[in-house]
Amino acid sequence: MKEILYLDTDLIHSFLSQINEGLPGETANEREQSVADASEKSKNKSSLFGSNASVDSGKISVPFLLDTPSGKVEVKLDLTKGWSETTSLTQTETGRELITKKLHDDALFQLIKHLKEKDLIKNFEEANENEYIEFQTSFQFFDTDYLHGLMNPDLLSKVSFFDLYSNLENIKIQKDFQLKSIANSAQRKIEEKKINDTIQEGEVQLALTTAKFTGIQEMITYLQSFLPTSTFAKLENSFTYLKPAFLREDPKVLMFKYPALSSDLKVTIIGKKTRKISVPQETPDYSNLYSIPMILDTLLIEIGLVSSNDTLVSPIAIYFE
Repeated sequence: MKEILYLDTDLIHSFLSQINEGLPGETANEREQSVADASEKSKNKSSLFGSNASVDSGKISVPFLLDTPSGKVEVKLDLTKGWSETTSLTQTETGRELITKKLHDDALFQLIKHLKEKDLIKNFEEANENEYIEFQTSFQFFDTDYLHGLMNPDLLSKVSFFDLYSNLENIKIQKDFQLKSIANSAQRKIEEKKINDTIQEGEVQLALTTAKFTGIQEMITYLQSFLPTSTFAKLENSFTYLKPAFLREDPKVLMFKYPALSSDLKVTIIGKKTRKISVPQETPDYSNLYSIPMILDTLLIEIGLVSSNDTLVSPIAIYFE
């Protein structure tokens, strides 16, 4: 059974519409009609729980509902109609959702079958740019929103050098007590300078680490301003972007479940080769606006998100076999 992590349903539907001269929808219609019929039967059946009574004389007493001494009374009870309608509506919406997902998943494998029959899909090594590919690869997810939320420079620097931070705090607390215990004023000044130098050295190291994390935070904020999406995946010799709307799980969940690149865990990628990631051989002419986007590849390589000569893949589907 395949576990789908990502599926671009817009592309799937577009392809199938072209192949079949329209998107197949009979399955969804049949299911929807079936649920509608069930709803109607439920309404009819609900009348069994109601009752009608007409009494000319005598006392009528029904606990919690009716108590009258005499006369003609007509009573009609229908206790379940509203409940039945609500339940049927829920079934209809659930049915639509399940059928839609089934249609999406089935459509993916119809598309793969069609591409293979027409010899339009190749393995990664054989395919040229703008050709469809199917290949297995290790992977690592990267989400700028998730990482930006993790960036707290002051806290991260303290965590990174927790022992140093703890020692500095202890030295500051014990400083006055330690100096008061030294009777000789000259010796006390020498010891005070040593303590201050130790504190200053430690604080400089923490400040440098904080500055490093601050720079990373600013870099992520900059990336968020122009990258086409917040979620990406680093693959073997390749790289892909992921539209959040087509992910089956939240990016935070994916990064928590798969935090590191593992050669033992592989996914199958269906997509299209787009282009090579590379550093410009010559310094771009930034007076020409069309040259400015060329710095993007350099930036992505510098921060380690991609490697030089990685292939950018436009994804259709990502799944575990």
